[in-house]
Amino acid sequence: RALPESTYAFSHQLHCDLIKSAPAHPGHNTNSNIWPAHTQMTHRMMGPKQFDLMKKDSFFIAVSRGAIYDLPSLVKALDSRKIAGAGVDVTDPEPLPEGNALWKFDNAIVTPHIAGRSDKDNARMNDTVKANIKRFVEGKPLINVVDKAAGY
Repeated sequence: RALPESTYAFSHQLHCDLIKSAPAHPGHNTNSNIWPAHTQMTHRMMGPKQFDLMKKDSFFIAVSRGAIYDLPSLVKALDSRKIAGAGVDVTDPEPLPEGNALWKFDNAIVTPHIAGRSDKDNARMNDTVKANIKRFVEGKPLINVVDKAAGY
């Protein structure tokens, strides 16, 4: 289904400075979906400024990598009620230490980096390995190859 016109998706191909230097748009009903890999460019791309720009009724959700957001800034945004809540499946550090302030919020959910899991994981991984063995033997390019220079 199509996303509403006011929804902006972020991919790693777009310049991360878009998020880091996002101007305030008073009166705009904007939702942002951010799913970047963690690279030097995306490190702490969600910080104090970005949390300050979020609407009070918004929720911050993190399911990719914990280092893409600044945890103390998230805690401050929750503590000052600048945002409505948070759901984080990834933290930095990971696992989240027992005494971390994020644990105290009733409007925050912390899960142990399991958001991408399903009962089909093993089958998908096995299918990928089988396909790559076949592709290797046939001299074809492999699938799901990590670009070590890009970091993902």
